[in-house]
Amino acid sequence: MADPTASPTGVGDAGLAAALSGLAEAAGLLGAPEVADQASEAARRLLALTLEVAVVGEFKRGKSSLINALLGQEVLPVGVLPLTAVPTILERGVPGCVVDFADGRREAQDLEQVGRFVAEDANPGNALGVARVVVRLPAPLLDQGVRLVDTPGVGSIHTHNTLATDAYLPNLDAAVLVVSADPPISEAERAFLTQVSEYAVRLFVVLNKADYLAPDDLARAVGFTERVARQVVPDWPGPVYALSARPGVGDPAGLGRFREDLARFLRAGRAATVTDSARRVACRALAALRLTLALERRAAALPIQELDHAQQRCSAAAERLAEEAAADTTLLTAAVQRGLDALDEVVARSRDALTDRAELLTVEAAARYPDLGPGLLLRVLGTERAALLERVCRETVEQAGAAAVAAYRRAAQGVAERAATRAEQLQAEAASAFGVPLPLFVSPEADLGVARVSFASPWVALLADQLAPAVWRLLGAATARARAVAKARALAADETEMVLGRLRGATSEQLGEAARQLGARLRRHHAALAAGITAAVDRGRALHPAAKDRRDARVAELARTADLLDQTATLLQATPGMPVETTSERRPAGRPT
Repeated sequence: MADPTASPTGVGDAGLAAALSGLAEAAGLLGAPEVADQASEAARRLLALTLEVAVVGEFKRGKSSLINALLGQEVLPVGVLPLTAVPTILERGVPGCVVDFADGRREAQDLEQVGRFVAEDANPGNALGVARVVVRLPAPLLDQGVRLVDTPGVGSIHTHNTLATDAYLPNLDAAVLVVSADPPISEAERAFLTQVSEYAVRLFVVLNKADYLAPDDLARAVGFTERVARQVVPDWPGPVYALSARPGVGDPAGLGRFREDLARFLRAGRAATVTDSARRVACRALAALRLTLALERRAAALPIQELDHAQQRCSAAAERLAEEAAADTTLLTAAVQRGLDALDEVVARSRDALTDRAELLTVEAAARYPDLGPGLLLRVLGTERAALLERVCRETVEQAGAAAVAAYRRAAQGVAERAATRAEQLQAEAASAFGVPLPLFVSPEADLGVARVSFASPWVALLADQLAPAVWRLLGAATARARAVAKARALAADETEMVLGRLRGATSEQLGEAARQLGARLRRHHAALAAGITAAVDRGRALHPAAKDRRDARVAELARTADLLDQTATLLQATPGMPVETTSERRPAGRPT
């Protein structure tokens, strides 16, 4: 990760912007609109020195609350239900918002209407078809030439939220990864951090909800998060900012330190970060466009009979592999079941012992309050039950959850490896047919952590009413107390079962969502790869029967494209510390050329 405070070196901003504009033009000539859009946007931000800082992380980590706290005003919806459904960009301007829809429409709205379009409960499943929302308002932080982006949380039950964030990642310059103190950074967040670090020139890590932990526990959580972050990004400068974004709680100084450091970075490192980010966009675009150009040129150069044969080979391979890919959903469903079976096996071995221990500890807890009447005793034991259940069940919950994740991961990784093999076969077929090497496909990791489970349970007031003082006097102190202890034991046993049930439900939901996301990514990669090969070859084929003037015009366009890519390569190679990617380099999963 580049030093964001260093002065830009090598090619100047104007030259790099020209290179990006050339790449956008080349992408247009080659029919790659997404690459063209990314290059044009990077050039625009470079010339304006506008820094895109994305706030990213899993769902319900407090990303929207953190942005509100940084801005000093409640702009984004927060709470139990309003998950952010679409990327929300905050920039300096007259208060208001602009809603961009996927169909190209654009609507101006009042600032108070933001929640209608960005909150999951108001716009479930993004039924409104919102591509993004741009919120404009005056705020000191935004005066620094920065745009803050609130991204949908990944890993929630809403698959479209994760997909929207994945699609946004190539646009960021810097990132604020928000994790939570309860629990600290998970395996899934570690895998997501790997994705983020591919694009972010500067990374901040915020440990939110620090007020949930005692000082010693918080120190351990910070240390653990720092270790994980440096495993993924060895040159990450730190630190982990432990704070609470909720107003009126925690240590306000923690939020203040992060706000000051972020503002200092925006002042001192903005230009270098925007420049380095633009170089990365240019390098990725150059590699992708070189491959597309090579495919089209090769297809145009082959004799028509050879082209027909090569295209038939690729089409047959794509159809055959697509049929194999149809089995992925069934295999991933089986992987989820394997995870749940592993969980059930661990729980079955421990269930009786856990309920017995919960009852025993309840009796021991009751003995510590010999002078309490039965109603008050039940209340006291009820308030302590969450801690008791955590003490009884924590080890089994972690073991069972870990067993489920491990079993699912083994099975799901097999599916991912099958997909990688299919992609390699299709790429090998295309390379053999057209003589053009394609980048290798790296199967995505199936990393995720143990599902979070609550040990708390609601208090049922009726139980205390049944053992009110009048009943106590009627039964006698000893009998009434015995009934209270028996009731508390039964509740402890029942709620132990409830904890185990919540664990299975949460794990089932977590593994199911992980399987859906993995399946969607594998399908997207395979479809994009096949479509990219087909589109490039079709453009080359179209030149064979074309009239001479049309053919000459397209050949001239391809020559122009080649010149643009060569000029960009020369420009980028002259930039220290920024090697140009080649088409033979391995690419992360889910990012097809």
